[in-house]
Amino acid sequence: MESTNFDSIPLEELNKALSFALHNDYSSFYNQLHGEPRLPVTSYEEFTRIPFLEKADILAVPLTARIFIPEEDVAYYSMSSGTTQAKKPTIIPHATFYLDVFSKYWFIEEELREFGARKLMLLLPPLAPVFIRSFLVEKKYPSVIGGDINKLNPMAMMAKEVGTQGLITTATILEAFIHELRACEFDCAGVTWISLGSEYCSEAKLAHFKSVFPNAFFNFRFGTSEIGFGRGYRCRHLANEKSPSTFHPFEGALLEICAPDGTLTPWGVPGEIVHTDLTKKAFPMIRYKTGDIGSLERIACPCGNPFTLVLGGRAGFDVLHAFGVILHTEAIANAVATVKDSIEQTFQMHVFEEQTPRGVLPRLELHLRPQVGQLNLKNDPTFTALINKKISASLHLSAKSTLQDLVEKGVFLPLTIVFVDAWKSDTKTKHIISHLQ
Repeated sequence: MESTNFDSIPLEELNKALSFALHNDYSSFYNQLHGEPRLPVTSYEEFTRIPFLEKADILAVPLTARIFIPEEDVAYYSMSSGTTQAKKPTIIPHATFYLDVFSKYWFIEEELREFGARKLMLLLPPLAPVFIRSFLVEKKYPSVIGGDINKLNPMAMMAKEVGTQGLITTATILEAFIHELRACEFDCAGVTWISLGSEYCSEAKLAHFKSVFPNAFFNFRFGTSEIGFGRGYRCRHLANEKSPSTFHPFEGALLEICAPDGTLTPWGVPGEIVHTDLTKKAFPMIRYKTGDIGSLERIACPCGNPFTLVLGGRAGFDVLHAFGVILHTEAIANAVATVKDSIEQTFQMHVFEEQTPRGVLPRLELHLRPQVGQLNLKNDPTFTALINKKISASLHLSAKSTLQDLVEKGVFLPLTIVFVDAWKSDTKTKHIISHLQ
């Protein structure tokens, strides 16, 4: 069955999960949301009669009305708020910390031992589930060093003093931390293992990180706080791939890759990832629209998992469809990489529309920061023009057209470059920011 992570729909597991969600003694959330679909479902077509679950549906109901187990059995609550337009956080109850999944796929003690990552520093928000799990998971080899993302300078000095060999963080925080590590003359070659998650990481940014940490093995995580245990993992065969966005999907959930009309996309064609739990949870997700963009492919892997999930980032966050083109974080990162000797690899692209004599035209405004040795050039118009020219000629907005091509055709305004003094050390950088009305 195209664009799901099963050859055929797992009816037995699916009906058990649906029965738990719809015939529950503690919550009538799904009954009130969708009525009561007829069970058991006997085909994928019947399953798709259940409407999608949106984040707005969750936020519209009080937390106490969507806990599917006795409240005393809730182990923790997760919170998500950073990448959506929601005005209040999405709080989800969980019955377990999923330590078995965590230690099997992301905090692999044998892997840490193999790469000599005895001392691990955590650079994550203190309420992040990964931060908490890193202390709770049973371990014999590594020791864990708690980090403060709001105090990266002393954390860099601590990393040097302790002799940190491993990092668990996000791509945005790592980019900011590199400056502090270099400032205190930390030996980056001594880092042998780095775990990155929580946001999209482009190939260009990974290449940058590998140049800074030449001896590090990169372990990538893919999950969300709403789901709890993640949606994908990388076996050692995938870990050798160039792309940091390729994962195997977990079998504990049904993933659908859906087109805007709700139908499944063909193999290899991107769409929105829709998640359905196949296990009983404190809040089971049934056809939850995650906001993540990805595609599924059937590729024989020596590990035995025949399905490969290729991430494309978050809709409106890493991917923006507008003006008949697709603006993608990966394409922007590749263009910025052409000036990596002068410009840091962190960026933000702002998207505007402006009234012109030719009508309303799109304008892209790219926020960048020069490399430390080039900071004195940020007010030099010649330097700015050179950076602008290289990026415009390299930024592909379609298979055939760069931004410069579209500017010459008169359908886009010229790129604007804005140099910033510093980046905030937030958990995530929003790569694409739309100002469209």
